[in-house]
Amino acid sequence: MGLRKSCIVVLGVCLLIVLGTGLQAQTVFFEDFSSASGTTPPTGWSSVVGVTTGATAQWRYDNPQGNPIASPIIAPFAICDSDFAGGGSTTNSTLFSPPFDASTQTQIKLEFDQYFRDLGASTILVEAFDGAVWNLVYSHTGSPAGSPTLPDSQSFDITALAAGATNAQLRFNYTAGFDWHWMVDNVHVFEPALIDVTVLSIDNPIFDPEDCNPILNPTETVSVSLQTNGSLPIGPGNVIQVEAYIDNVLVQTDFLITAQQYVQGDVIPFTFALPVATGSPGANVLSVKVVLTGDQEPGNDSMSVLIHQPVQDVGYTENFDTPPFNTGVGFPNNFSVPSFWLNDPNDGASVAGNAIQGWAPRNSPTGSGPANDHTSGSGGFMYLEDSASQPGDVALMSPCLNILSAASLPTVTFWFYSAASPGAANENVLTIDIIDEDLGGMDILGFATISGNGNNEWTRVSLDLSTIFASKARIVFRANNDNGTDSNDLAIDDFSFVNRLPTLGQAPQPGLSVLEINNAQNINGDPLAFGLNGPYFTTVTEGDILTFAMSGEPLQPIILFAGALNPNVANFPGVGQIDVGGPINMGSGLPTSIFVLADGTVLGGFNSFFVLAANGEANIGFSVPNLPIGVLSTFQCAMFTMTGSGLALSNCVEVTVQ
Repeated sequence: MGLRKSCIVVLGVCLLIVLGTGLQAQTVFFEDFSSASGTTPPTGWSSVVGVTTGATAQWRYDNPQGNPIASPIIAPFAICDSDFAGGGSTTNSTLFSPPFDASTQTQIKLEFDQYFRDLGASTILVEAFDGAVWNLVYSHTGSPAGSPTLPDSQSFDITALAAGATNAQLRFNYTAGFDWHWMVDNVHVFEPALIDVTVLSIDNPIFDPEDCNPILNPTETVSVSLQTNGSLPIGPGNVIQVEAYIDNVLVQTDFLITAQQYVQGDVIPFTFALPVATGSPGANVLSVKVVLTGDQEPGNDSMSVLIHQPVQDVGYTENFDTPPFNTGVGFPNNFSVPSFWLNDPNDGASVAGNAIQGWAPRNSPTGSGPANDHTSGSGGFMYLEDSASQPGDVALMSPCLNILSAASLPTVTFWFYSAASPGAANENVLTIDIIDEDLGGMDILGFATISGNGNNEWTRVSLDLSTIFASKARIVFRANNDNGTDSNDLAIDDFSFVNRLPTLGQAPQPGLSVLEINNAQNINGDPLAFGLNGPYFTTVTEGDILTFAMSGEPLQPIILFAGALNPNVANFPGVGQIDVGGPINMGSGLPTSIFVLADGTVLGGFNSFFVLAANGEANIGFSVPNLPIGVLSTFQCAMFTMTGSGLALSNCVEVTVQ
């Protein structure tokens, strides 16, 4: 164990033992496959396919199926993908490194990063050639090594296995059936430094992906694991200086005095407390740095980790267009969702032994889901395959949202895809839950439910969060994959957290009374098709065609009227509200200063155009003459109906000439 001394100790009274001098780690060769492409390896590398029957996978460098990856694995990298070879394939493929001279080093180490994914029948081998025979360095079978979000790093002393050969070599062998893949990257052969201490891990505080608290605890305890990587031991009584930084600001210096001898590979645990003064909003990143006299490899002396999740303010967006994307089915925690998003680790799809797909990032046609994303047609989206029975719902969590950053109406908008018809048998309804972080992560279940639209189109959804009395909240997208029909697959895209301004005007009433003029939008930029409250606004210039597109019940008369914009000046239950005109006339109960421009109940002349056709639509266009710049007028419709009260009011549209 290491002995702690506080930062008030004067360095001059500490025993400093300098273990020797020497060169820093010497690289024999390093390969990150950045010069490779397709099936063409880097210079000096080669691959061989062993004797098999039928199709076989070969080593490639283009990740042919777009499998998800994470740092330190960075494209391009080496991959042997047995799934890419297809069902019934048998793979036995070997990747060879260039020969290297191991005769001049006193010690040779091998390090590489990998992600090995299998169903239990694949085997991976790493071997070193000593000039005469191949010697086993590493083998693994029966379980995955690493994951898409956390690749596995391996380190080996191959001094004896390379045996000082001038023509030493490495080879990576993968044998498999139709059984996932093996990724390899950052192959490093080197002679270690004589003296080297590294930060192996930061063990506490641990980042909690479900924690929305952006403030450090007032007495945060830091636990780290240091490791001796040098070829010379570190004896008792050496002083290792440990520095802690919060968001790149030094907040603590402490000292570890070794109590025993540590040889290469030994781990030294150390724990210290940060001062109370470090607790401040927005502190997210903890960095730890070690300083040891004589350390010859400074490149591994520090590490940084995220310790608290940032809270997203109004203006946050996520279009799900950043790789990696997923193409298959598996445990949700294997999917590389966007930063600070989370597949609920406690939902039905995350139950041990239940390999059912959770929400996964996709960028390709799904067969029964969207053919393309909503954003551009070629980007990504989050997708839920309704393909197999499993216990409980499947939930995707958004990042933490700062509700207080919205000055008016905090609102979440996103685009939703479900080809299911509303109320269809076994329909997979999307349920929106809210996690109130002010109440310790309390769920507000069933905040909203969203059905499919019965066709293969994206639908925009808007959620008003002003009724959520929380300063921080997360949005949860909850559904199931209970082996329903193909039309029950779900997708979401283009998530936004915005501040909406209050809108007091009449909303369009689809099927009863809608007025569209030249792609009008409300004050929040919402087009008429979203069905939200007005007033709506549009601009025209001289020579434009001013088009009145009206819709309601077939063959019904339309009354078009206009006046100054005056939202909700008069309200008529079951009919709607009037948003134009002056003060109410106490005798008639109607606003004053309203001008009827057309009346479809009057036969003949211009009025005859203001009757809905058999399809429930009427479109009338006018060329804009040379008019004064400014507001032309605000228009609204009243349409007769065969149902309800017999009359319905449309939204209004203010037209400005510019």
